[in-house]
Amino acid sequence: MSITPFISVVMANYNGEPYLESAVESILRQSFGQFEFIIIDDGSTDHSWEILNNIQDLRIKLFQNKTNLGLTRSLNKGLSIAKGELIARQDADDISFPNRFIKQVDYLNNHPNVALVGTAYEVIDSQSKTIEQIFPPQNNQEIQHHLIKTGNCICHGSVMIRRTCLDQVGGYREEFTVTQDYDLWLRMAEHYPLSNLEDIQYQLRFNDKSISRDKPALQLAYRRMAQEFAIHRRKHGTEPPIPTDVLGKYPPEPYRLFRNARRAAFLFYACEQYDKAADAIQFAFDNQEGIDPYLLDWGSWIRNKALDMARLSKSAAIGEHFIQWINKYLGHQLPGVRKQLGMYYSDLAVAEYMRSNRRDTIKYVSRSLAADLSSIKKLQLIKMAIKSLL
Repeated sequence: MSITPFISVVMANYNGEPYLESAVESILRQSFGQFEFIIIDDGSTDHSWEILNNIQDLRIKLFQNKTNLGLTRSLNKGLSIAKGELIARQDADDISFPNRFIKQVDYLNNHPNVALVGTAYEVIDSQSKTIEQIFPPQNNQEIQHHLIKTGNCICHGSVMIRRTCLDQVGGYREEFTVTQDYDLWLRMAEHYPLSNLEDIQYQLRFNDKSISRDKPALQLAYRRMAQEFAIHRRKHGTEPPIPTDVLGKYPPEPYRLFRNARRAAFLFYACEQYDKAADAIQFAFDNQEGIDPYLLDWGSWIRNKALDMARLSKSAAIGEHFIQWINKYLGHQLPGVRKQLGMYYSDLAVAEYMRSNRRDTIKYVSRSLAADLSSIKKLQLIKMAIKSLL
């Protein structure tokens, strides 16, 4: 007599060989073990199928698509097989922390009106090194506002969903070949409260599949369509027909393309994928036409990202390297780079001065003045340097 699992974990994989085993193992190591693990291999051409068949665990149920169906259709196939009261997602190159399931089950048990709970998460690189930490809104009111006004704030791979609520809204819509999760959250949000755990229980891997010349525009077009459809449903109570040419009808706003490419450049740089970072920056430049120059402010963005890099690595040299690297690639197009470099060094000088680190204070004061003599902080910097020498 088979026991019906409480949770069905659904994962679709396409050519996920490098990280597939670690993703699967992170689920098998969950402290809450009453689940079935449905894995759909979506016609992979690498060694994924061999890897999956070599993992021995009775909770795993393997299925293989003869041809590549895409993520949305593969997930719906997994849902059609799932028997659990709760549906948990997992992506094939990500990692779930061991207590993720038990924390989400406890939360849903204590909040019976909530249909879905995601988690805070880390963005990691190919070596599983943390790039940044993301703490999305937690309560339903903030999530509802963010979803309709800004965009997705629920990490797809981290969610646990009540099956009855998922069935009520019809699961993933297969017309959404991308941003299928965002469309689903918007539809669920019209009927149920949604939530995120405040603590980090998931690691989202950033890799070279995260951005391409075509994908950002397509994702943004579908995202814009999902938002407009949600607004239309809430206003009129009806669903507009999905256009066949989504990109043609919903061209993405230049600033959204620009912003996404800038962030991708930073993430690629943090992953030490410098050529891809340069490509992402160039993509941003290609999509900056018509954007308010105040919003561009490339120099300030470079400085802020350099500071982020310094904080992440706890090394000022990394931030300095970032500024010099980006200046090398596109310095002729970036206004005020030397001024921003001067401000970056002045910030470091002030920080070292507050730590009473005389040697580094003098070093960064010198670099700040060498980069930009017109720095608004130059008098303050000179005073700090003199006091450090005394």
